[in-house]
Amino acid sequence: MSNKVLISADCVCDIPVDMAEEMNVSLMYYYIITEEGKFRDMTEIRTEQILEYMEVDRKKAHSAAAKMEDYREYFAGLRKKTENPIIHLCMSQKLSRGYGRAVEAAKSFSNIYVVDSRHISGGMGHLVFRAAEMANAGACAEVILQMLERDRRKVQTTVVLDSTDCVFRAGNLEKGHHVLCEALNLHPMVRLRAGRVTLFGLCFGNPYHYAKRYLKRIFKNPEEIDTDFVLLMYTSCSERLIRYVEKEMRRMLDFKRILVVPTYATVSCDIGSGCFGVIYIKK
Repeated sequence: MSNKVLISADCVCDIPVDMAEEMNVSLMYYYIITEEGKFRDMTEIRTEQILEYMEVDRKKAHSAAAKMEDYREYFAGLRKKTENPIIHLCMSQKLSRGYGRAVEAAKSFSNIYVVDSRHISGGMGHLVFRAAEMANAGACAEVILQMLERDRRKVQTTVVLDSTDCVFRAGNLEKGHHVLCEALNLHPMVRLRAGRVTLFGLCFGNPYHYAKRYLKRIFKNPEEIDTDFVLLMYTSCSERLIRYVEKEMRRMLDFKRILVVPTYATVSCDIGSGCFGVIYIKK
């Protein structure tokens, strides 16, 4: 009987559903809380809907982790499918309560390992991809967990924001930075460091102008970047802009594979539209 490890993750890893199914990765929903009610990401609300709700209708909304009971029900469903080890990745516990709830829920089952990815969106997705590749190749849970412990320190999650409004309202940006950026129409470059959102630069001008500045900044030490696999994530950007960013990335470095992924409603709700980011492994 196969003892293949099942990889699972919160949907904030932003891996497309069809790709997750292909890799045998199970996804756990998050909630979007609006003035009209609570909706499950992936099935009950889409990215375009929540952005229009917030930015056009100017109504309030925020994301929320699933409850412990939700995780327990989810893990029970996975356990019915397999008795093999399950590794579940959560977004940074410094940004969400999901990790703590998942840990408590997992105590009701054997052989379920909950991991704090210390990242969100593509940074978390990068780790999920690596874990899924190893699981599908037959690696045991211990080896996969060792990789996650090592590589979560190497993953570089960076994003350039169109606006600071959503990030500030989500509590992930200082008020002073928010006021400055909004007053001067600046576009902040942010990264996750030790599980928290930190500012590392400011851009101005149109998206094509600051995209190039952003890429030059994060690729300034090309010898430190693992070019085997990189993610380009975006939230409601034009196809033309994303094609331009990908083209510039390939011009600057010889990436073997660039995976372009849109964000789910949960991440979109917390960073707003017009954002894009590059996630890579630092050697």
